Amino acid sequence: MRQLSPFSRKDITIRLLANGVECRPTVTGNFVKNEVIKYLDYEVRGTLTDAEYIDGKGFFVGNHQFDIGLLLKQLRAVLPSAVSSNVTPLF
Repeated sequence: MRQLSPFSRKDITIRLLANGVECRPTVTGNFVKNEVIKYLDYEVRGTLTDAEYIDGKGFFVGNHQFDIGLLLKQLRAVLPSAVSSNVTPLF
């Protein structure tokens, strides 16, 4: 999502889910926030600004081991209305 988007990740994912498009938060976002990090030997250099941005605003539209061509067409059809500022949030 763009920084100046008038919608939150929650707004968009609720609209996509309501239209049958599976999505979920990005699981990698800022990986150093992950509990498993305590088992790893790592070093952070600089800031993790982009990782924080993805962690807070990113979402994932699924992938499968089978052809999802029809599902991608459904996403393409639904996405314009899901991001339209004229659409009332569904919550």
